[in-house]
Amino acid sequence: HGAIIFKEGDQVRLNVSSSQAGYLYVINEGPELTGSPPDFVVLFPNAGGSAQVEPNQTIQIPTPSGRPETDWFVFNEEVGVEKIWLIWSERSLAEMEEIKRWANPKDKGLVGDPGQVERVARYLKALAAAEVEVEKDEASQRTILKGKGEVLAGLVRLEHR
Repeated sequence: HGAIIFKEGDQVRLNVSSSQAGYLYVINEGPELTGSPPDFVVLFPNAGGSAQVEPNQTIQIPTPSGRPETDWFVFNEEVGVEKIWLIWSERSLAEMEEIKRWANPKDKGLVGDPGQVERVARYLKALAAAEVEVEKDEASQRTILKGKGEVLAGLVRLEHR
């Protein structure tokens, strides 16, 4: 999968929608550090919120805060690849529901329980094995993910150079 390349100071936000109702989970996977699992940050849903989305409902990541000028991922001077997992499911996913509590103002989405980090890493690795068709539409700046089965997982790589 090709990465989207950014440089310091660039800003990005994602708008995610599905033609059918389901459950959406968005997880940021940090770079893997030697001998330890990567950090996982829950971007959607938040601690008190529901992962359930309606057909054609657009979900903005980062979640709108009421201050649109701050609702962007901003790339700092740190170089590397940020992986953003978009997980859509026909039904609620226990593996994802158990970690959404970290998406609160104090923890800022960072999964702090080592057991949960390990389970998420294993779960994402299993999802990554499933075949997903990726279609890029440059004109509308859209990426369309298609797959078979109850769960569809797409990975967006944001590469910072």
